[in-house]
Amino acid sequence: METNTQLADIKKSAEELKKQLHTLLDEQQSSGNAISALATKTIIDLIESAIDIFEDYGNIFTPTERMRKNGLGIRNYGFTRVAYANALRNPQFVPSYLIMSTWDDAMTDFQRKRDIWGWLRQFIQLVRDGMRVPADAAYGFALEYYGALREAARRAVPGAEAEFAELRPFFKRARRTGTEPTDMEIERDLHALLHGKKDGEVVVRNERPHLTGGKREVLDQVHKERAAVKESIEEKLD
Repeated sequence: METNTQLADIKKSAEELKKQLHTLLDEQQSSGNAISALATKTIIDLIESAIDIFEDYGNIFTPTERMRKNGLGIRNYGFTRVAYANALRNPQFVPSYLIMSTWDDAMTDFQRKRDIWGWLRQFIQLVRDGMRVPADAAYGFALEYYGALREAARRAVPGAEAEFAELRPFFKRARRTGTEPTDMEIERDLHALLHGKKDGEVVVRNERPHLTGGKREVLDQVHKERAAVKESIEEKLD
């Protein structure tokens, strides 16, 4: 009882601190929803405090050890819950070596940590969505700068070519070895042909021997011509 009272007092103090923090951060808030340096530090400090508390209840695994542990995804969690409920209802089927109290502890511990993970998922989604607006704006500004720099390089403005050469590799795709198109490329070319958006042809030829699996050969003239044009352009740019 004393522990619950102490915890209630701590939570009350935490609520008062939270109100003070909100008041202080509101005063520091700039226009829009851009986060201030003080708010960033405050949130990080609170996360670090939560990590310090949870370290006593968590585990640290190597990648190999982590792979050997069974997780409780949707399917495993559903199976585990049903099996646990059935075992409680039918104790006569529980093997003698299986201690139900240990199973109880595992289920309770997992559910409590799952509740924490649920709140973390909401927080992560909130942060990710919050990152999208400034990320979109920053990337748009970078594209505008890149376009202006490219135009300056074409006009032989001093210094522009060197700066443009540093940014251009970000827009060059790695060349794919082989001439066989991927399934996604075939589907895209078929869609373009069916809707009259491109000229060309896609021929699918299949040979199916009696004793072995079939061999498919795809002649994607659209993809082939596009790849040839792209390679020619890249050679000229290089």
